[in-house]
Amino acid sequence: MSTPGGRVKGSMSGGGGPQPEFHLRDFAGGMHCYGDREALRDEEMWWCENLLPKTAGNLANVPITSSAIATFTDAGGASPIYAMGFAIGTVPYVFVVNNSGAGWVVNLNTHVATKIINSGLTQPFATQYSNTGILIIDPSGYWDWGVTTPLTLTPWNNSVASFTPVGGTPIGTTVFGGTALHHVLTVSGTGGVFQTLYQVTSATISGGGTGYAVGDVLSFTDNTPISNAQVTVTAIGGGGVITGIGGLIPGSYPGPNSTSGFVTGPTGSVVSGGTGTGASFAIKIQATGVKILNPGHGYSNSDILSDATVVPIVINFFNFVTSGVIGGVAVETYAGRVWIASGRSVFVTDINSYNSFGGAGLTFTINDAYLYNAITALFAANNYLYIFGINSIDAVSNVTVSATTGLTSFTRINIVQGIGTNSPASVFAYYRSVAFFDLSGFYILNGATPEKISERITGIVTAITNINTVNSVYGGVVNLQGELCASFSFLVNDSFSGRAAGTRVFTAMYVRGRWWIYNFNNTLNFATATPAHVSVVTSSTALSQLVQIGNPSGTTTSLFIGFGGGGNAAWILRTRLWDGQAILREKQALNAALAAIMGSTGGSGCSFKIDTELADGTLQTSFPLSDNTPAYRLMVEAAQGGSSQYIGMTVNGDGTDTTQVKLVALKGKTDRSFLE
Repeated sequence: MSTPGGRVKGSMSGGGGPQPEFHLRDFAGGMHCYGDREALRDEEMWWCENLLPKTAGNLANVPITSSAIATFTDAGGASPIYAMGFAIGTVPYVFVVNNSGAGWVVNLNTHVATKIINSGLTQPFATQYSNTGILIIDPSGYWDWGVTTPLTLTPWNNSVASFTPVGGTPIGTTVFGGTALHHVLTVSGTGGVFQTLYQVTSATISGGGTGYAVGDVLSFTDNTPISNAQVTVTAIGGGGVITGIGGLIPGSYPGPNSTSGFVTGPTGSVVSGGTGTGASFAIKIQATGVKILNPGHGYSNSDILSDATVVPIVINFFNFVTSGVIGGVAVETYAGRVWIASGRSVFVTDINSYNSFGGAGLTFTINDAYLYNAITALFAANNYLYIFGINSIDAVSNVTVSATTGLTSFTRINIVQGIGTNSPASVFAYYRSVAFFDLSGFYILNGATPEKISERITGIVTAITNINTVNSVYGGVVNLQGELCASFSFLVNDSFSGRAAGTRVFTAMYVRGRWWIYNFNNTLNFATATPAHVSVVTSSTALSQLVQIGNPSGTTTSLFIGFGGGGNAAWILRTRLWDGQAILREKQALNAALAAIMGSTGGSGCSFKIDTELADGTLQTSFPLSDNTPAYRLMVEAAQGGSSQYIGMTVNGDGTDTTQVKLVALKGKTDRSFLE
């Protein structure tokens, strides 16, 4: 029935002899449903649904989707518009947003769903941060969940990046050391904590002490200095009394950090160092800047921070400089920083920070003509940060900070034009490549070289129903039965599977050059939902698993685990259309055969149709099962195909009995030649 080594021939009799046969047992070509069904190679399948093509003679059954493990309802919407998987420690979670604009997190161990954002999200995106939580970006804002405070949402839109003194330097008024000061804020934001920093500007002797020597260095050590202010003794009188000082080093001292408590600053009366004792000084201090302890959110560049005395007398003013991050469409961590895309601009945090845009943080805008409209996605992999547009890809690398200036520099090059993505949720790492969806198909990017991998399913790509909307495709990696599959989930108008035409959710799975389809729409109606396909890491198995989001009831959003059910999924296999190497002949099928491993007793649960180039066939019959013993079986049944030039099969299994499909075969007879 096959050549040595398991390779298949389209006709064992050759030339359309008296009993031409078609066998399909080498599944190395995977699924190929673009072009003509009769033009496929012998080892290719027109359709392969819920069967994993492993090796020759091994189409493995796959488990069904689990029942709903979490369900949540929001007024005004139940269809999911975004989902992503992440982990906190070893606990897997999924972040879900539905079309009401509400955001939820679901603990995949306990299945507890918690609403973290009530409404307002329109184009959300999130990324894992430091295994403690996620960073969430949306045109309406920027948040972290679980990073600042465990299991808590914290907003960071328009956080404070820095301060500038009003009127430049010197900054404000000098005051005597020991003056009680506090903050006065005129602000629009909240959550920020800031601390003014002071230095000593002058010192005069108020008490000379005794026992000092010329050259002694004296430090002002009260109020926990960041660095001590110092003076040097330049002259002494009898008994080592200080009569002259010089060489003032201003030091740095923490000033006020709130609007209530008062900070006195250094007094000049607490002195250390030198050979004597008892010296004291009258000093004056002046603000040098503001340290950001917490950047808060919602601030404006017109906001003002000032320090005032108890009286009060305002002694200095500082203008807020905000991050400018009001919202965005993409967020990613790379080179110890967080990168946020909004329009054509990218905002970058300070090193090792997710909320501070000061220090070595920066902002840059891509004005190059090749970037159409706006940035659509950011993704870090293989020591690069990829910046996607809808039809271009840039790569950022070599991020450094100057030791002298403190400024950040990096290299950015354009590596691809003509393709990109409109679906940031479709971008993921696959081995050493970056996989993504472009309007023309599915690609993997190796360094700077893109490769299209979806030629054989181009017809499916063009049938995606909402192909021009954001996140019409979700991508991820699924580890299934030892095979690492690149997976893309989407809504499609199905005219390929042999079912009645309709809109369904498919997950196209790619493994070792082969495509196959996972369909979790056997019993649940996902057709009205934007699909969500996420890859998360389970704490128990440390393997990637498929998490599916949908609204099968039409009123609630539910979460399912792909391949997580208790039995095998119903499957469909469609062969090529065979000509028996004699195209100008009419053909009829006499026998159809299916070889499979049966996993339980009872009927085979498998049926078939005979298809021709004229039309898909109607149901013929079910394959019988000769006995009730689970084992290898070769089942044969009579079949009728009618007059045609080409002939093939559509085989269905209900998933209840088979565990592995090993062979599909037709045996036909030449009836009439048009050349005679």
